[in-house]
Amino acid sequence: MEILIERLLMLARGDNKALEVNKKKFNIYELIEELVKDARIVYGEKNIEVFCDRNLEVNADRNLIKELLRIILDNAIKYTDVDGNIKISAEEVDKNVAIIIKDDGIGIPEEEIPYIFDRFYRVDKARSKETGGMGLGLSIAKLIVELHGGKIEVNSQLNKGSEFKITIPNYQ
Repeated sequence: MEILIERLLMLARGDNKALEVNKKKFNIYELIEELVKDARIVYGEKNIEVFCDRNLEVNADRNLIKELLRIILDNAIKYTDVDGNIKISAEEVDKNVAIIIKDDGIGIPEEEIPYIFDRFYRVDKARSKETGGMGLGLSIAKLIVELHGGKIEVNSQLNKGSEFKITIPNYQ
């Protein structure tokens, strides 16, 4: 219940333009490694590979980017089999930082993709008790990306996996 309230408050602050974004340069590789380490503590040993320049920096709000990436990574883990693969890559592209989280999990039906960022929307209603969640994570992820002036794109195929590409402007 506490997590639900916190997430609803975050969305309300975003709606009211009251959510502060404290941009500073930080090392995105270190953040990704921290998230992978945390994920392995929570979910056990998973096949997660990271492809990123160890010195890559981004000018963004570290806490918000951490929450954004945690949401996408948690979904990748939840919807990928135990022996499945998750790849996280980050690189600088045209003064932006592009972060891609790709899995070979269950995927998202094409007709559902336009709705996955809607609040309380769940692709697989029958599995909601099994996987948990309230249908707010991707709404928050989109809000965080928008607060940074970036974009989030999704490519997915049912039973083949999903790819989330996050692009964050890397200028001051």
